[in-house]
Amino acid sequence: MAGLYADRPEQVGWVLLGYSVVFGAGVTAWSFVLPHISLPHALRITLVAMLFVCVGMFLFNHVALNHAFVHRVVGGLTVLCIMVESGFTPAALALLAGAIGAQAGRGAAMGIYSVLLSVGAIGGSLMAAVLGNRFAVDGLIYGTLVMAVLALFLVRRLEPKQLARV
Repeated sequence: MAGLYADRPEQVGWVLLGYSVVFGAGVTAWSFVLPHISLPHALRITLVAMLFVCVGMFLFNHVALNHAFVHRVVGGLTVLCIMVESGFTPAALALLAGAIGAQAGRGAAMGIYSVLLSVGAIGGSLMAAVLGNRFAVDGLIYGTLVMAVLALFLVRRLEPKQLARV
């Protein structure tokens, strides 16, 4: 994927628009699902989907461009997984709001979420700079994969011990 749009940089905007639409559709779908499942379970589902997105992006990056059918299948499955992984943001925000409680108010939850999001974005950008420089697009995929696995491990600590065994 590195250099894929070097000859047509205007296409990057269309790709980002498509990603935004897919992500937004996923968040909208999760708004109907989240009230019916536990938040730690939702986080696990979205993180597993993120693992599949990493695999899909890796395959998409390494399958020859002359295999259009394979690219479409991998791309379509990756798009579905992106829709599933988009539920991480609302689930994490709902979990944070629940942890803070009603007394602190929504503003406190959004403030803490914004700080955590900024710290994560800075840390992720620094990691992406190192891994992207060394491994190009695969480095970004590897970094995302490591963070998803770490997050899956840490999500287990959110549940009571009875639910962690299930």
